[in-house]
Amino acid sequence: MHMSRQAERRSRFAWRLVSAGIVVFLIVSGFAATQPQPASEEWKVFDCPGKFITALCATGDALWIGTEDKGLWRLDLSADPAQPEAWKQFIGKDGPNTEHVYAIAADAAGRVWVGTTNQGVAVYNGVEWRTFGVLDGCAGERVFAIAADADSKRGHVWIGTDHGLVCWSPDASAPHPLSPPRERGGGEGGTAAPDLCPGTWRTYTRADGLPSDQIYALAVAPTGRVWVGTECDGLAWSDPPYKKWTCVRAPAERSGDSGEAPGLNGGTGPGLPSNLSNDLLVLRDGTVVYSTNYGLGMGRGGGLTWTSWQGLLNQPYANYCRGLAEDPSGRLWIATRHLGLARLDGRTGELKSYRRAWRPESKAGEPPKVPPSLPDDYVFDVAVTGGGDVWAGTYGGGLARLRGAASDAAPRDARPASAPGSPPGLPGAGLSQRGASPAANPPLPAPAAPPPLPQPAGAPSLDELNAMLAQLSNVPFVPPEKQPQVVRLDDDWLTKGDCLGRYGRYWGCWCAILSPNDYVWGAGPEKVEYYGRIGLHANRDDAMRYWVQWLYTTNPNSMEMPPTFFHSRVLKGYTTLENNRCQSEWDDHGEGYPMSKEGPDLFCNLKIPAGLFYLSLYNFNKDGHYGNGNNRFRDYRLSIRPHPADPNGASRPLWEIKGFEGRPELARGRMRDFWPGAYKRFLVRGPIVVAIEVRRNHSFNTNLSGVFLDLVDEYPVPYFHTVQEWQAMKSAEAREVQIFRAESRAGGGRAQRFRPAQTEAAAAVRGFEELERMRLWNAAWWATEGVQFYKPLLRWYLAALKEVPPGPVKQELYARAATCYYRLGLYEKWEAGQVLLGKTPARQIEKALRWDGVTHSYQGKGFEIVSKYLGQ
Repeated sequence: MHMSRQAERRSRFAWRLVSAGIVVFLIVSGFAATQPQPASEEWKVFDCPGKFITALCATGDALWIGTEDKGLWRLDLSADPAQPEAWKQFIGKDGPNTEHVYAIAADAAGRVWVGTTNQGVAVYNGVEWRTFGVLDGCAGERVFAIAADADSKRGHVWIGTDHGLVCWSPDASAPHPLSPPRERGGGEGGTAAPDLCPGTWRTYTRADGLPSDQIYALAVAPTGRVWVGTECDGLAWSDPPYKKWTCVRAPAERSGDSGEAPGLNGGTGPGLPSNLSNDLLVLRDGTVVYSTNYGLGMGRGGGLTWTSWQGLLNQPYANYCRGLAEDPSGRLWIATRHLGLARLDGRTGELKSYRRAWRPESKAGEPPKVPPSLPDDYVFDVAVTGGGDVWAGTYGGGLARLRGAASDAAPRDARPASAPGSPPGLPGAGLSQRGASPAANPPLPAPAAPPPLPQPAGAPSLDELNAMLAQLSNVPFVPPEKQPQVVRLDDDWLTKGDCLGRYGRYWGCWCAILSPNDYVWGAGPEKVEYYGRIGLHANRDDAMRYWVQWLYTTNPNSMEMPPTFFHSRVLKGYTTLENNRCQSEWDDHGEGYPMSKEGPDLFCNLKIPAGLFYLSLYNFNKDGHYGNGNNRFRDYRLSIRPHPADPNGASRPLWEIKGFEGRPELARGRMRDFWPGAYKRFLVRGPIVVAIEVRRNHSFNTNLSGVFLDLVDEYPVPYFHTVQEWQAMKSAEAREVQIFRAESRAGGGRAQRFRPAQTEAAAAVRGFEELERMRLWNAAWWATEGVQFYKPLLRWYLAALKEVPPGPVKQELYARAATCYYRLGLYEKWEAGQVLLGKTPARQIEKALRWDGVTHSYQGKGFEIVSKYLGQ
């Protein structure tokens, strides 16, 4: 497995700021970035936090370090880091309750906020931790970014998740009138506990004007303006009171959608370099820096003027940038995926790079032949601490420090500068969120008592429940034929490999598990046709690989084997009941091509029957932690388009992908940082034939472990209904849609159902019923925005369950709570609710299925097997 052997061109760039914006010009000369640093610049590498550093945050007295597999760490900057006492690990019950941390920020009160893989956000006040999941106010389980407003009068904390942008405000300011009801802190009735900080949890989504619900990068300017970088839909920004969002996208030919930013060739150009966001930083002079897969975007004039910069190398993919920081002199530090750590001086144009040095082996007793260097060229994040030390968090080589590197230049005036073109009253200036000059990051005074932890969102009041009814009444009716056929949904980072009964109930493909074949399972009554293949950008004799990494494993990120297939392996003595997982995947053989090449990519073409389905793609980067290897370089772009058809409209063979790029894109997404396994999810309305592309996007190679279809129904056929019952239900739903059509044409016919209720119980019941009807009234809205309503309803039902004695009313509350859990993708809680209702969960059914010891293969027989097991 090799990378590109193309020689790196030596070049040097200078950029100057002028009143009209940024003018960046190319100076051809020797590029110091590829040269070893002088002997005086020696890096100190620390083994304590682990090898895979994913987030850094410098406060006045500490460096907070997020890792994969090793949890969260705090380094006491006043102590000697060579001593174990300087380090403290927070993991499990003594921390954020996660092994993987991807975002850290300190708020104006001194609380530390930590983004987790699948538990939401955790907050530390110096004494205790509290985690806020999707029911506590954090909209998504996966947190990609956090940014805190330094102005204590506002005190906002912004959280980028897989399902929207969350803002926690320590005040009780009213929400936007068109938004879902604010999720108040507090228990029943929303009253504040004395040891908690009351506040408001507010979620912004596409319904509020954001270009995407998947938020990957954040930054806050001193004015309160918040900058938002999305998964693969560019930027957005908003000023207080955050009622309007302005979106910024890259030109279509330089959006990163095609994997390249043509025309730059290592230089500069107008606009953003890509829509694939990695990080954001507001410099003290007001410049907004946008880190992407294909270089930096630099915005002036409050973001009115943008310049793309690819000053690291002439290959676009080699300009993959991640974390950003500003030092006291105003220089920009850039973490890169391939070229180590770069330092860009905007005043002089100097670009300096710190790389991992090649070290010939030294004889015993002899000093190293080169000074200590950066331990790895993949730098995930960078931070600058108060003494001018630069800290690099590498992905594979651990944490490293370059002492005093940020203090070797004259400090720049830290006063905010007025930016040309900014709106009146908004100077367009910013403070570095990760800089470390005393002016930018003043040490936090030792408080007399720890700041109170935020209050979780509480059960909604009667007024809030009635406000929900009013908002539901404003959702427009959209008939099925006018609905989008594919819609991007939130991710699932919680289920991981525990897929049985949760994914693939209708149909599922376990990729390559029978290498060189797949295994297809699913109990849907109708056939689903599929075809998996390599993309067109491949060598003539190349083909997709069916790769099996581990035939049998207990790794929780590897998918459970299909039920009867697994039982057959046990009976044949190939594995045991404990080793119930297999790690296998399709592979585009991208490792056989230079990383500079487009493709080859993977395709899965699906012929989906009539119905409303969840489409899910599963991946786990199982070898992403193997040393310093190229398997770490995986960042895929997903694209779903109609399967190509002939000019006369006739469908082409399912294996055909020619013409894919010319078809309209129905939905898109991205797979990044998936060392923990993740499902990328979409809503699909059939019948439709779709082509799903998993684009290599200049990664090492492209993998895919599973493709699944599930009816959106909580109780799907045949696990809970016979085919006849299911068909009768579908007919009833079709009749209800016709009633909705008539109501929509007549206008005002629904008003009576949405009138204010007199009691909380009545409002909660009617709110739940109307929300469930939204699946037929407006399915796309229901699937994307409805979850913001299921959360407060579930909190109300959980509070009510504590007060209601056993009986029919309590059973009804259990049923509604279970449905809410299912709609939120909290499958373990949903299944527990089903058990309380006397039902057998689909997961329990599938785990009980057995091979008969005779039939060669049960592929495609899931409906028969489940129906027979249930006696249907």
